[in-house]
Amino acid sequence: MNQVKQSRSTYGAISAHITALRTPIKCILFLALVGLVGASEVVAKGDSTAAESKDACAISALDGYSLGFHIAGVFILLAVAALGITATMHLASADIQNQNTASVLARLLQLLKMFGIGVIAATAWIHLLPDAFESFGNPCLDAGWARYGTSYVGVFGLIAAFITQLIEMAASGYNRGCHANSLTDNASVCAGRDVDIVGAELVHSPAGAIPTVDHNKDLSLEQTTVLVLAEQSADSREKNQSELPLLNSFAAPTHEAGKVLHRHDGDTHADLSTNSFSKEISTIILECGIMFHSLIIGVTLGVTPDDSFTTLLIAVAFHQLFEGMALGVLIGTLSMSLTSKRLLCLMYPLTTPLGVAIGITVRHSYNENATNMILVQGIFNSLSAGILFYNTYTELMSEEVSHSAHFRGFTTGFKAACFSAMYFGAASMAILAIWA
Repeated sequence: MNQVKQSRSTYGAISAHITALRTPIKCILFLALVGLVGASEVVAKGDSTAAESKDACAISALDGYSLGFHIAGVFILLAVAALGITATMHLASADIQNQNTASVLARLLQLLKMFGIGVIAATAWIHLLPDAFESFGNPCLDAGWARYGTSYVGVFGLIAAFITQLIEMAASGYNRGCHANSLTDNASVCAGRDVDIVGAELVHSPAGAIPTVDHNKDLSLEQTTVLVLAEQSADSREKNQSELPLLNSFAAPTHEAGKVLHRHDGDTHADLSTNSFSKEISTIILECGIMFHSLIIGVTLGVTPDDSFTTLLIAVAFHQLFEGMALGVLIGTLSMSLTSKRLLCLMYPLTTPLGVAIGITVRHSYNENATNMILVQGIFNSLSAGILFYNTYTELMSEEVSHSAHFRGFTTGFKAACFSAMYFGAASMAILAIWA
């Protein structure tokens, strides 16, 4: 009897344990089931995400595309860009005899130059740099390029800035070599360019350019007289800085008896020769940097469907107008013939229409998310940003404003107007970045 009771007691204890274990077992089985379902959902979502990513990188259908409207855009952009660059170039190159009119024009051109500096700076910061980061951060980029990712923006931008500096240094050395050779050989032409005064090297400083003479060379009486006058002018420049006509920033060199009389450029550096080769190279490189970006904008506009084409066309038109005005003023102040300036001005207006024409041609096969297209856009925008950054801060803001004795000679009110023009140019490009 006791054994039976003991057996029943043992059986009851086992039953109690089994009952107590049912709840944890059910929980474990439930959690396992939930895990399996969740894993299947994750796999399904992963497949869906991969499919969506693949679809996002594929060529999208081009709906609502008016060929005639896009062709008209080519000529609209050509006219607007040509108007902006040629109008300001001819204004900066104008030779006006009336002193009052010339002074007013010079002030206007100074304001346009400051406006252009703001436009170029904002183009680099707000248009080129974000586009470059977007390209190298594109998820459709190949894994090999994506590994380094957006750091490529800095790499290519830095390369462009270094190359720009090397080119300018080489051009400057070439210019000095030409003058030295012309002194030795008593020649008047250096690589097809007039050499007006020889034996003088300009030493640039914020106070101006002071010519230094190689006294080991035999100079003619005429050359020595011009150099002495230039030195006297350099010595008295700071004293009379506030009285210098603003026109000196834009006046073309004046020739007398085959020599160049002393003139001041925008930096108040005394220029004894019309051969400002280094500055010309700098302006050409700057124009090339802007043209890279303009070409990409044109291609994008050429493949844009009608629903957003009008808005983008208007924004790009203003974009080209403002950049053209900035380039036109810089080209107009160069010491080269009017024909050469016009040839430089011809390059810029053709770039964006050419890009639009390319976009129209390849619109059915164009895929902006193809790796090759992403790389072209990213590299070109990075290179352009590096060029514009270098030119903006080392050539334009530094030499035209910060270290310019000529600029420091302006009145406080006109300085405020100049800075306002620069900020207005930057603000204009920042607003245009909403659409383009």
